[in-house]
Amino acid sequence: METELTIARTLQGQCDTERAADSAVVLTHTSPEWSGKVHLSSGEEVSFTSEDLIPALRSGILADALRPNDKIDLNSIDKKGNNVIKTMSLLDFTKSDFNLRILFQPIWSYAMAGLKWGAIIGACLKLFAATIELGLVNPGLAVLFFIAIGACFIPRVGFVAVVILSIILTRLTGGNLFIMGLTSAATGAILGCLPGMFVGGLIGRIKKDPMNCARDLSGEPKLVVLTGIVLPFAGAVALVLFYLLVLNPWLVQVLSS
Repeated sequence: METELTIARTLQGQCDTERAADSAVVLTHTSPEWSGKVHLSSGEEVSFTSEDLIPALRSGILADALRPNDKIDLNSIDKKGNNVIKTMSLLDFTKSDFNLRILFQPIWSYAMAGLKWGAIIGACLKLFAATIELGLVNPGLAVLFFIAIGACFIPRVGFVAVVILSIILTRLTGGNLFIMGLTSAATGAILGCLPGMFVGGLIGRIKKDPMNCARDLSGEPKLVVLTGIVLPFAGAVALVLFYLLVLNPWLVQVLSS
């Protein structure tokens, strides 16, 4: 915490001094774990760890000590011991961390996060619904389907385990649970991504204020309210109506026949 505050205060001091035209901060990583030093354009040097750097940079951005076009030189040592130097803008650097990215792109960052989580939640809900529907017809098969879904979360070998398990279950039951699960997950992800993007974009718009964002929001895409809120909402409504009124009745008819 002491190191974090030291970096933040030093960055804050940049507001009271003449800004460098070409570079605001140089990050020197002394190990792959992101332990190193911050070299400010004023000549000051502050040590940091991976835990305290992001909060410190966040404080500096909110204080307008760092801006999106400022250049950052990343001097790191890879696992082989070789020195690697990479130069990028602060805006590009923030793309690797959500807590920094939302300072320059609040609406778009939350919209993209909502898109991802909407797809995940939608897939999970559709798989849950498929399990219940299957259980009403064949409880035993529903249990096997649930086991196949759970196998997906086995580290490293999850997908392979699901394929092998699905082949076995297909021969035992005559139904392809892998295709059924994949179709259900894909359908749920498609139905959930646009509503999630709309909710995320709305949250970003609510949180977009001078206290939570950088002063320079040029990193936001043009017409971000349209692309991050309005269009996802319209697309979500159209997609859900198409599923309920067209696709779902057709699927029921095909399965019943």
